[in-house]
Amino acid sequence: FADLDLLPGGVTFKTPNRWDEDRLTPHVSFTDEDGKEKWLHEAFLFIGGEDAKRNRLLCIPDGKQQSGNQDSWKDFADYRMTDGGVVDALDMTIGNAIARIGEPTFRHSVVMAMPDPIMLEFFSDKNSSTTYWGQVHGRQLDFRNTEDQVLAYKWFIDYVREAWEKAAPENLELAGFYVLSEILVAKPSGWNYQYKRWDKILPEVSKYLHSLKYTLNWIPYYAADGYDMTRQLGIDYTWLQ
Repeated sequence: FADLDLLPGGVTFKTPNRWDEDRLTPHVSFTDEDGKEKWLHEAFLFIGGEDAKRNRLLCIPDGKQQSGNQDSWKDFADYRMTDGGVVDALDMTIGNAIARIGEPTFRHSVVMAMPDPIMLEFFSDKNSSTTYWGQVHGRQLDFRNTEDQVLAYKWFIDYVREAWEKAAPENLELAGFYVLSEILVAKPSGWNYQYKRWDKILPEVSKYLHSLKYTLNWIPYYAADGYDMTRQLGIDYTWLQ
């Protein structure tokens, strides 16, 4: 796809909190100066950084907020994937646009953001729990181990895949996943490297995604740590802010 439109959501205090056809239509098509409706964005990024229900953050924080746990990750996916969620609304919006415009020359794509497997339950407290997140295959994960952080990522990817198959959208394909943090400390000299270690985590996640024919995507801020290491980290497509 040539462009990627960000569709944030899931923060419960935002108004409106849900995406529906009226809200999505201007993201899917536009009317040109001759009054002809045309297709607009080819791909959509489902993004959001907070579990407002539990007051937990889904990306590595700078402050004292609690890190997102497995229930936070589930809600992040369910907001988009359950009946009547963003996937259903977007699929319907595109289908109705097809009835008006005709079939597009491309396949509309979705990229799903992945919450960070944050090592510490309270990142500002380096003595806080590393076993707060939850279980996979009946085993409590310990985020001191990069293998467990990768396993949490794989669990989320599989959770989204299963929900996507159940939703079975007619006009969308799940094209890839997205690294939520805008900064990726991946060198031992980087700030708080021992608590981040993206160079140990993301290449393994990328291998897993590639085995499933998905891409790994990222949008760093200007000159953010990791912007010059995207190939080493296994990131396929990067948009620089």
